[in-house]
Amino acid sequence: MRPSRASIVICGLAAAAGAQPTSVVNSPHNLSASGPGPVRAVMEDEVCIFCHTPHNSSMIRPLWNRAMPVDGYSIYTSRSLDARPGQPTGTSKMCLSCHDGTIAVGSVVSRGTPIQMAGGITTIPAGASNIGTDLRDDHPISFRFDQTLVAKDLKLKSPGVLPHEIRLDANSELQCTACHDAHNDSLGQFLVMRNTNSELCLSCHQVGTTSVSGHQQCADCHQPHTAPSGPYLLRRQTITDTCLRCHGGLTPGAPNIPPDLGKMSVHDTHNPVDPPHPPL
Repeated sequence: MRPSRASIVICGLAAAAGAQPTSVVNSPHNLSASGPGPVRAVMEDEVCIFCHTPHNSSMIRPLWNRAMPVDGYSIYTSRSLDARPGQPTGTSKMCLSCHDGTIAVGSVVSRGTPIQMAGGITTIPAGASNIGTDLRDDHPISFRFDQTLVAKDLKLKSPGVLPHEIRLDANSELQCTACHDAHNDSLGQFLVMRNTNSELCLSCHQVGTTSVSGHQQCADCHQPHTAPSGPYLLRRQTITDTCLRCHGGLTPGAPNIPPDLGKMSVHDTHNPVDPPHPPL
């Protein structure tokens, strides 16, 4: 079946912007046969069709061309979290229609059969882009970010001072789109702003200052997706293991702490970072 004139116009406009760094055409989200990423179609030449269609679209949102995954996610929680995320909503759920790995990448509502992907790929391959349905190791999403929450957690900045790049949805909920722009990969990882010096993290999170250079970057200890610790999003499974990334004796200038960990009196940091609440 030949593509409609309207869809040709939409994708033609995207192709015309191909030279621009903000264009989806030159990003991994171009899943057409001409796409630059590892996941791409065998023959499909339309760029936008994997998410959008001018006709016969889903009722979820105008021009949306994918089915939505069913609710069944394990939600992030920790003792430090004052927000109460529920099942993903809004644009986050739209992102998860590919990135949770449950729906075929080429499965679009405007086509009777899925678009065939190169290499026999069906769902998004295992790796950083496939975050699965267990969101307990990912930054929380789909929660209301407002003054009520900020009043409970003084380590959060007021939503009124967020930079314009970080946008909440119409319900004042923080979604994937607060940090990521699906159409613009000019900064890498589809980030809405640079995070070289933790600028993105510190736009929402209000933390104290330190003169220790190795403790000044959030990413030295934390990662927003598939964090081994789950709660607190640490880069290793336990607090000790996270500290030992730098303090294990191999990083020049960083104190070597393993000898201290063997002493009779020491903080217990080997257990899970967020153990269950003790019984009442």
